[in-house]
Amino acid sequence: MLKLLPILFLAVINTANVNIFEIEGIFSSGHINALERYVDENSTEEKNLFVVQYNASDVNVNSIDELQVILNNMDAPKAIWVGPNKREVDLRVLRNFDFVGLSPGTIVTNNKGPGLFETICETNTCTNNDVLVTAEEGIYKDYLIVGSIGAFVEKLGSQEIPSRIRQISLSYSLTYFLLLVLR
Repeated sequence: MLKLLPILFLAVINTANVNIFEIEGIFSSGHINALERYVDENSTEEKNLFVVQYNASDVNVNSIDELQVILNNMDAPKAIWVGPNKREVDLRVLRNFDFVGLSPGTIVTNNKGPGLFETICETNTCTNNDVLVTAEEGIYKDYLIVGSIGAFVEKLGSQEIPSRIRQISLSYSLTYFLLLVLR
């Protein structure tokens, strides 16, 4: 009798560039237009890491849907860090990112409960539809809690952190990077 064993393959990607896109103020079509322009003009190959620093004080719901379309069409590993201010972020914003970082004090909202992160309520404060990030900084299943964008990017490259949505992890050294911040 022949038995087939499923083999889990995890690719480690040696990242060439880290590009940071900052979302401040009201997350709206202006951010989406800039993001589309960036994707059109720059390489979105697997060798690059695309990071969004999300610090929006409000959001246009259509922008969330448009962001998902853009992210679905990118091959590059995608990460998001919510911070540095204690912000509220809709869970749908986090959905299509390989790596998610949250700053302490962030509130993640979802009309259907915290479903995207299976264990987030074990270490943080959860109410009906909200999660208040209260856990210590560290690496958790499906997300990281870090106080700065620099610490987030550093941990992604120096630890074996698997993607939430596909079989990859990252490997890089920050000594070789020039971080590009787009506003």
